Amino acid sequence: MKGQFKLFYRILLSLLLVALLPVTAIWMLGRGIMVDQARTAVESQLHGISDQVKSEVDGWSKSVYQSLTLAAAIPTVTSLDAKQQRPVLEAALKAIPNAYLIHTIGANGKNIARSDDESAKDYSSRQYWKDLMSGAVKTTSDMVIGATSKRPAWIAATPIFDVYGKPAATLASAVTMENMSKVIESSRFGKTGFAFLVQDDGKLVASPDVSPGDKLVDFSANPAFAAYKRGESNPIYFASNGVDRIGYAQRTAIGWVCIVQQDVAEGFEPVSKIDLEALIALVVTLALVSLIAHRVANGISKPVRDLTLVADQISRGQLAHDLPEKTRLDEIGALARAIERLAKSMALALQRLRKQ
Repeated sequence: MKGQFKLFYRILLSLLLVALLPVTAIWMLGRGIMVDQARTAVESQLHGISDQVKSEVDGWSKSVYQSLTLAAAIPTVTSLDAKQQRPVLEAALKAIPNAYLIHTIGANGKNIARSDDESAKDYSSRQYWKDLMSGAVKTTSDMVIGATSKRPAWIAATPIFDVYGKPAATLASAVTMENMSKVIESSRFGKTGFAFLVQDDGKLVASPDVSPGDKLVDFSANPAFAAYKRGESNPIYFASNGVDRIGYAQRTAIGWVCIVQQDVAEGFEPVSKIDLEALIALVVTLALVSLIAHRVANGISKPVRDLTLVADQISRGQLAHDLPEKTRLDEIGALARAIERLAKSMALALQRLRKQ
C-alpha cells in the first residue's frame, strides 16, 4: 500500500514541476530584464539631474566671474582710488544675482572701497586674497563665513592688475547661497531623490535637507562624497543610516562637487512590483495546479490502488468482484477488464476441478 501512495505523490510532484518550472523560468528571465532596465533608467535619471545642476552652477559662476573680470579692467577701478571705484562697485553689485557686497582689497589686505556703507575691513587672512596677490591664480573662490553677513557666503575674486600686468589689488564679490539653494531644492525627484553641493574639501555649499545656519557644515563624512573622494566611478552605490542608496557625482567648473542620490528601493521599485506580481501569480498557479494535479494524480493512483486490492483478494480466492473501472476507455479500464476476465477464468477452472 505504501508503494501505491508513493505513486500518488510522484504523479502530483511531476505535474507540479511541469507546470511551475516554466512559470518560474519566465519570471526569472523577465526579472533579469527588468533589473537591467531599472538600473539603466535610474542611472540615466541621476546623470541627467546631475548634468542639469552642474550646468546651472557653471552658468551662474561664469556670469559672476565675467562681471568681476569686466569691472576689474575698468580704469576707475584700476586707479585704486576709493571714490572712483565706489560707483562701479555699486553698478556691478546689481549685475550679480544674490550678491550683497562687492569690494576691493589692497596690497595690505584692507579694503580700498566697498559697495555698502560699512567701514573698511581687514581681509589679509583670506586665502583667496593671498592666492590672487601671489599671482598663483587669475580667479578664485571660496566658501566662508562672511565678515559682513556672519553667514556662509560664496566669495568670487579676481585680481586688479597694475600697468605692468602684476596684481595690485583684488576685486571680490560676496554672494549668498539663496540662488543655489533654490536650484538644489528644485532638483528633488521621487520620494527620496535629491541633489546637494559640497566643496572639494567637504564643506557643504547647499542641501535641501540641511540649513547651514551661521557656520560651514562639514559634509566630508557623507558616504556618497567619501566614495567620490576615494575615486569610485559613477554610479556610486553606498549605504547611509542602514539604507542602500545610489548616487552620481560630478565636479563643477569652480571645483564644487554635485552629488545626486536616491534610495535603491525606490529606484528599483518596478522590479519590486514585478516580483510581487510574479509571486502572486506563482501562488495562484500553485493553488490551481495543486488542485488539478491532485485530481489527476488521484484519478490515476486510486483506480490502481483499488485494482491492486482486487487482485490481492482474487489471489486469496475471492473471485466475485464488480469492477466499476472496467467501463473506462483508457489503460486502467483495460486493466480492470483483464482482471475481471482473470477472475472469471479462475472461477471456471475451479468449477472444473471440483467436477473431476
